[in-house]
Amino acid sequence: MGVKVGVIGTGNMGFGMASNLLKAGFDVVAYDMRREPLDALGKKGASIAPDAGAVGRECPLVFSVVIDYQQNLAVLQGPYGLLENMARGGCIFVCSTISPNHARELAAMAAQRGLRLLDSPVSGGREGAEAGTLTLMIGGDRSAVEEHRGALGAVGRRIFY
Repeated sequence: MGVKVGVIGTGNMGFGMASNLLKAGFDVVAYDMRREPLDALGKKGASIAPDAGAVGRECPLVFSVVIDYQQNLAVLQGPYGLLENMARGGCIFVCSTISPNHARELAAMAAQRGLRLLDSPVSGGREGAEAGTLTLMIGGDRSAVEEHRGALGAVGRRIFY
């Protein structure tokens, strides 16, 4: 397929999401602070990035699958964050469960850099992530959802805008 998709956070949810993107033919670039899941994804064909910024430099689409608002800030900000490194027009789906106010704040930060950030919490647990049957509840730019429907469909069965 040749489309590069980034996955930042390869724990219970992100690992399965990255694996299903690979199965669907996407080129996956992954980053996590823990080496073990990255090594396993590398064996499946994913490229491994040294930091979130490197993911952003390579991928026009990134799934942030970290735990909370604070971790998303860390993924976005600083010299090794997505905001400094991702090309204008890029799209970030935040798959964490965060408050609507935090989601709007992150989206505004991204918009200042010419990026689109969508609030996209997922439901279905580790089993759903592994099976590619997650439910995604997405808020934000509708055109970004349509543009990336293929990648979204690789990780989830039910996509609600």
